[in-house]
Amino acid sequence: MKPIKVNNTTQEVSIGSKAHQYWQYRGYEKYFKLLRPGLKIPKNLNYNNVNQIVKLYNLRGVTFGNWLNNEDRLNYLHAMFIAFYDMNKVLKFGYNIGINKNLTVCFGDRGIPGSLAHYNAASLVININRFERGTQEDKEIRFLTTGGIHSFAHEYGHFLDFFAGSVLEPQKAHFSCSGGHSIRRSKMGYNSPMREQFDIILDKIIFANGKLSAYYQNLLKKNLTEYWFRRTELFARAFEVYIANELNQIGIKNKFLTKPQYEQFTYISTQQLQSVLPNFRKLISLIRKKIQK
Repeated sequence: MKPIKVNNTTQEVSIGSKAHQYWQYRGYEKYFKLLRPGLKIPKNLNYNNVNQIVKLYNLRGVTFGNWLNNEDRLNYLHAMFIAFYDMNKVLKFGYNIGINKNLTVCFGDRGIPGSLAHYNAASLVININRFERGTQEDKEIRFLTTGGIHSFAHEYGHFLDFFAGSVLEPQKAHFSCSGGHSIRRSKMGYNSPMREQFDIILDKIIFANGKLSAYYQNLLKKNLTEYWFRRTELFARAFEVYIANELNQIGIKNKFLTKPQYEQFTYISTQQLQSVLPNFRKLISLIRKKIQK
């Protein structure tokens, strides 16, 4: 029997059960060749046991909401396993995606109505909202196209931002390295290595050649709410583009991690990414060194 943790309790899903067979013999073809084309999972990695996945990626835990049946839980669990496997190729954290058992991932649990996914900085939890219920479309389509399934890289960007700012390079005035919900355009100005890279990344996103960047000016023209200008959101949207770019360079497209959820103008362009790419790589290197000590 293989345990799956649900709302801090343990339920058993046996290998060979109907739910497991569905994923192994039908669900894989239906779901994951679309989510992650060309996937080849090493045979020595066990992705059917939630406890082993939690241990492999150094997570605090994984929880599932009551509206998810065992089939749904397995599908989300395996999608997460594959997403982390791919993201680790970019971050090179040595599978330490949860950064020393600090991160919890919730599927269809602790969600916020109206959101697809969100990060709770106080509890270090990423929530991915479940797929839509009660529509005429096949479940496979709803699983692949609704809920928060494309948002993980964005939320993980928030996790790195707030974890770095509160634990790795703490500063009392700002819980995150980016500046959090602040919409200020100037640098935060804290003299520490990680925060400096956050400042540079955001400065290059907001400005170009001494004036507001074309990207930022376009956001202003759209008469958007302040949410879209928050420094933490600017960073997270750019982090999505960074992860997608780095995976694309090695021939990987993982739709669980990244797929634009908003209109294209809300994301930095490929050209603008090139200006911040060295800083993203340096930032990830700094975090990698810090968490490996």
